[in-house]
Amino acid sequence: MCGLCFESSGAPGEVPPSACPADGAALELAFAGSPLIDNKYRVERCLGRGGMGAVYRARHIGLDRCFAVKIILAERRGSAWRELFEHEAKALGRLKHPNILDVTDYGIDPRGMPYLVTELLEGQTLEAFCFTPDGALRPVPVPEALAILESVATAVDLVHAHGMLHRDLKLNNVFLASTQEGDVPKLMDFGLAALVDSRASDACGTPEYMAPERIAGEPSGIAADIYAFGVMAFTMLAGCMPFGGEVAELFEAHLHQSPPLPSAIQPDLPPELDAPVLAMLAKDPAHRPPTATEGARLLSEAWLAARRRQWRASEIPRRLWITAGIVAAMLAAAIGLERVKPVAELELRTVDARFATHPRHAPDPRILLVMVDEPSLNANHAPLSDLAPDFGTEIAAMFNAGAQAAALDFELPEAWSRSPEFSKLILSRSNRLTLGLLSGMDKETIGTECIGPLTAAALAPEQFDSLFAFVNLDQDPDHARSSYVDRSGAARPTWAASAVAKFEARSNGESPARFWIDYTADPSRFEQISWKDVPGRLAHAPESFRGRLVMVGADYLGSGDENHSSPFAESGLPGTVVQALIANSMLERFPIRDAPWYAWLIPFALLSANAIGCALLMRRPLEIFAAAFAAAICFFGIEWMLFRSMDWIAPIVAPLATLVLAFTAAILIWRALPRFPV
Repeated sequence: MCGLCFESSGAPGEVPPSACPADGAALELAFAGSPLIDNKYRVERCLGRGGMGAVYRARHIGLDRCFAVKIILAERRGSAWRELFEHEAKALGRLKHPNILDVTDYGIDPRGMPYLVTELLEGQTLEAFCFTPDGALRPVPVPEALAILESVATAVDLVHAHGMLHRDLKLNNVFLASTQEGDVPKLMDFGLAALVDSRASDACGTPEYMAPERIAGEPSGIAADIYAFGVMAFTMLAGCMPFGGEVAELFEAHLHQSPPLPSAIQPDLPPELDAPVLAMLAKDPAHRPPTATEGARLLSEAWLAARRRQWRASEIPRRLWITAGIVAAMLAAAIGLERVKPVAELELRTVDARFATHPRHAPDPRILLVMVDEPSLNANHAPLSDLAPDFGTEIAAMFNAGAQAAALDFELPEAWSRSPEFSKLILSRSNRLTLGLLSGMDKETIGTECIGPLTAAALAPEQFDSLFAFVNLDQDPDHARSSYVDRSGAARPTWAASAVAKFEARSNGESPARFWIDYTADPSRFEQISWKDVPGRLAHAPESFRGRLVMVGADYLGSGDENHSSPFAESGLPGTVVQALIANSMLERFPIRDAPWYAWLIPFALLSANAIGCALLMRRPLEIFAAAFAAAICFFGIEWMLFRSMDWIAPIVAPLATLVLAFTAAILIWRALPRFPV
């Protein structure tokens, strides 16, 4: 039906048209006389008809603006119906709310025809919205339904706040007005509205929505409107009315039957919504929510709980698999990153920091340092090339006093080969003596020229070779070697390793090829004698040398061996002291060790998995960074304690670097995944 209105001139003998010229539909007389209502509103189209009246689109002739005008049908213009109409006008006039139909005018046409003017809405009723094109009720998607119900609830509560009841809440009395912002629900049709304190008990209204107390003829109040609101919610969510049948059957069901579970009717509906919907349909008014807004809030909370349950059911397993993949990639990356030079160098800095904060202990007391220092040079100004007799005599005396082994950390000059005292020392103590052999930049070895041809010939070849060992130190100040490969491809022991092997009368091959220097030993606690004091010590306290490994070296400015880096000495250590620390590490059977893989890989994997798994479940990026920071601190603390308690050195930099990369990946993945419902 097009709804168009046609004016009849009212001339005597005129026969009004019986059919619409636009669509051929039969025409009915709307009201007699001019289409101009109260000399202000020109009727243009019929928008709808109800039990009490009809609604027309009319244009205000002064404002040139269209409004909706509701008038009482001719057969309903008795005093009772007119009173209801006036009541609706007054009720709507008192209510100003974005979700309540706005009243702009009210009056009585000179023909005695009451009219009510409201804003003109474009759209459809909520009832029409809930039907499919083929005329079947359909469930409204939950987010959409809740948005509509929340808006209607605020309007209903405003009605109640003004001391009124609507008494005819239903889908057809909510209009979805089309606006630029979307559909806006508008509560309308207040013809049956009553004062809250009137204790209304009549059974007027729509049977499908009537509360049990109203059907029973009992006084009804706000709870009756809540019940009708619950019927609306049930119908929108389940796609059908809670009860059906004839009026008598409906009344019986409202009074005595429990409504079905919405989720049983609509399997896609979360069961969490059943309780708040049925709470509004409770038979006892006291068991219903106190307000429509509270009912809508319970629905929203239930929907949020359902979404969270569904989110957990789908997202937690997926995110656990993602976590497992990230952690597996992290472990592979952490192992690979250890070999990257910048990472390895930074790792050594953390090792130095660990050594610097570790409690110190005294080194092996069997090591004795004899140092050619500044006072020694001041006492004897002779160059090193002239000191072969002194060294030969004094070191021989140390052996006679009970020294177990001796090692000279010098590049000895060729002039020493002509010293009888030094040659005698070599021949008598070659199995307990270690001399320095230096490998230059061109890999040429220097040092063997200190032994003359006759002395060398007197020694067996293996004795001659075993006299010399490399005094070179690794560029890595935290590691030492037990041997180097010379130009011939043969493994030759390092100076410290040779000295220890001769001190313990064992094979040098028993030491690992590369090991950590034990910097937890305090180098300042090595017993140290100045070379100038050796004669006096031999004369007055020869027992000082008994059973000792005597390591002779230089500690004066310009020696070229005075500034080797260490974790705790800012100005560096003399090379001989570093060699003594290496020897001490060997005598203590290498107390500083690389942590076994499980000591760091398992904690790293567990902490990372826990942190990344939690991060992927976080709601805000800041929480993800907090999880990453907590994991990093925990891992750092575990690895630090492994060093403090077990003297195990585990990688820190590579795992933490991969942790940063992993959390970067986790953030990117997190941004692409569905958010936790809030």
